[in-house]
Amino acid sequence: MGKLRDEFRWSAFLCDHPNRFDFVRAKWSLDPFAFSTYKILVAVYCLAWLIASGFHEKNGDAKWFIYVTNWAYTSLTSYFLLSGATALHYAIVVARARPCDVDVDSSTLPWVYRLQWVVQNVAYNSAMCVVVLYWSLVYDPTANDGRVFLDVNLHALNALFVLVDATLVASPVRIFHFVYAILFGVVYAVFTVVYWTVGGTNAVGRPYVYAVLDYGERPRIAAACIVVSVLVGIPTIQLVLYGWFRATECVSAAAPMTTMCNSGSQSDDDGSVQLTALSPL
Repeated sequence: MGKLRDEFRWSAFLCDHPNRFDFVRAKWSLDPFAFSTYKILVAVYCLAWLIASGFHEKNGDAKWFIYVTNWAYTSLTSYFLLSGATALHYAIVVARARPCDVDVDSSTLPWVYRLQWVVQNVAYNSAMCVVVLYWSLVYDPTANDGRVFLDVNLHALNALFVLVDATLVASPVRIFHFVYAILFGVVYAVFTVVYWTVGGTNAVGRPYVYAVLDYGERPRIAAACIVVSVLVGIPTIQLVLYGWFRATECVSAAAPMTTMCNSGSQSDDDGSVQLTALSPL
């Protein structure tokens, strides 16, 4: 209950954490190079599909940017690219300095990890939200438009990537960090209103981005969809992600851990081990 109580303190709203290395390594006893390799492979896969989606005919003529799916997938790709780069940097530092696998605290979390944390929150939450909204409100099982692989990758595998990553990473999930995802949702909602106001159309020429966001014919339904999705759906998903993080944290804490010490560590005369200083990143 103590950890849950901590989530309701003012500090839980901020992007601050005592251990910077929690953002670049797994909560499990996983080799840093293996962890960074996983991150980079997923980043490359997401980037490839992000590019491919831009050329898919179902996005229409230059209409790729209007869909929330593509906004969310861009944030997910950005997260894996950024976290892959920081994890690889950490792996290289560990390989060179080879310290024992212990926690190293930092009084100030570097900006790159703060940025990664914000992007992670937006990517996690928007991916799960898009999956729920797409399969419940947008997907048409009668349509035979040849986008099965696109749907699977942008509306299913993205959620799988989030759950796998949330299982592996040591970076914490804060309940009230849903504010960043809400900001993302508000920005997209405002965009759809502005886009409709200036006469924008979707990929098939309809005067809305999604049928459920038809501000001209069904403004109340559109408004209700936005309010429920942003103010109810996003906090709910964040609670689920928080529960998932805590559950995997408990399991990983109970799992046997191994330490990675080496001959490169220096010892005092009394036999205690001194760690080589690591890069501040």
